[in-house]
Amino acid sequence: TYIFTYGLRLLASFFAMEALLHIIHPNAILKERAFLELSALEISLICYFQLKFIWLKLLLIWRFARFFALLDGYSVIENMKRCMSNNYSLRSFWRDWHQSYNKFLVRYMYIPLLSAKVNKFVVIILVFLFVAIWHDLKLRLVAWAWLIVLLFLPELSAVYFSKKLKLGPHIKYFRFLVAFGGSFNIFSMILANLVGFALDVDGVLKMSEKSEERKKYSQFLAEKQAH
Repeated sequence: TYIFTYGLRLLASFFAMEALLHIIHPNAILKERAFLELSALEISLICYFQLKFIWLKLLLIWRFARFFALLDGYSVIENMKRCMSNNYSLRSFWRDWHQSYNKFLVRYMYIPLLSAKVNKFVVIILVFLFVAIWHDLKLRLVAWAWLIVLLFLPELSAVYFSKKLKLGPHIKYFRFLVAFGGSFNIFSMILANLVGFALDVDGVLKMSEKSEERKKYSQFLAEKQAH
């Protein structure tokens, strides 16, 4: 039955989280700033898995509650429908991240503001600033909101110009463009969530500086070996 299958999915998600925390340790590495000794590639992977950690953490909380709601005969909304690695669009990603809250925002903020003839980009700014304040009134969350808004610009521009130029699946290399956009969106989400929910702005800057230092050191060693 559906409930039994859903329970198995919940169990699989739990073991995925356990494996992530006990084998890769992304959260511990970032919290303790242990990334200072890692290479640029290792830092990138840790950041990627940290985003997975955030997604899994919220998925387990809501899926656990939904599972018991289903056992009681209530079919409530699935909050975390798709992982960011399975979503090439920022807009689609945010529709599926905490979907019940997303529906609230769409119903009571997004649609009313658009109906009031407010510019779409301004609406996005207002919505994400509200989301940041709703989480907590902290500078890093405001920075997170602005980052999300800025990262929406490439996608909105791509959608606009693809309609203007009539680009679509019929174009030979369209799927490669979509793949590039999907990769960009994943990196965007990694950056934004590191700022908002893991390291804050200073931590991300320090991580970037350390990564650059390691890169220069590797280049120095390579040049030395070449001579």
